[in-house]
Amino acid sequence: MRGHNFNFNGGEFLTKIGASWFISYLYYLKIDKKHLNWENTSTFKDRAVKCKRYAQFHKEWVVEIIKMSPKKLSTNRIGLSGEDVIEMAKKLLPLLVNNSVL
Repeated sequence: MRGHNFNFNGGEFLTKIGASWFISYLYYLKIDKKHLNWENTSTFKDRAVKCKRYAQFHKEWVVEIIKMSPKKLSTNRIGLSGEDVIEMAKKLLPLLVNNSVL
């Protein structure tokens, strides 16, 4: 998913964070504290800061990620299949309040 920006609000920021990483991190925050795949990158602290900074886009990002290709989402480096990412996003969607789950 590198080399382009996602074509929706805040997509340029999500590109830097990573769609699969974003879902993994929010899943950890709101659903399962034992889910730690998001830590499987050396840049997770910087990504977490960016994630909080762009909270106004979270709801739209989750909606857009649900529509993404599982094959492309599977190219992440945190050990999640694209199908897993989409299922996690679907579980997060009802938890969104005022756009952010943070």
